[in-house]
Amino acid sequence: MFQKLAESRSARLRPIAGIRMACHSVLMNTDEHWSTRTPDLVADVKLYATREGGKTKAAVLGWGCPCFATNDPGEEGWDARLQLGDEPLIAGAERRIGFVFLSPKGADAMRRAGHFYLWDGRFVGEATVV
Repeated sequence: MFQKLAESRSARLRPIAGIRMACHSVLMNTDEHWSTRTPDLVADVKLYATREGGKTKAAVLGWGCPCFATNDPGEEGWDARLQLGDEPLIAGAERRIGFVFLSPKGADAMRRAGHFYLWDGRFVGEATVV
């Protein structure tokens, strides 16, 4: 299936997130890749409590999300993977975490902002660069 998609010029150029992520997963091989890379930045993360609009399930190894310099989802967001290791991050928790961005521009933008927001269908947390 992926070979067929790669051979089709129109499929490669269409910005369909599901297809792009599926192809990206094949190229990156496993979730462990994200946890072993040198982080682009490190931040103190706070996930909002579920009752405050946070996640309903824990973030686990391989979880990533778009990051925004403001709490406006209409602004530009940058996709990142959080280096959670073996310990899930539950709603309401705070922890220092490494971030690996899919684009160096994303890391640069969050570093410049100093404080940023995590999106998972809604804003579910925030982070302060250390």
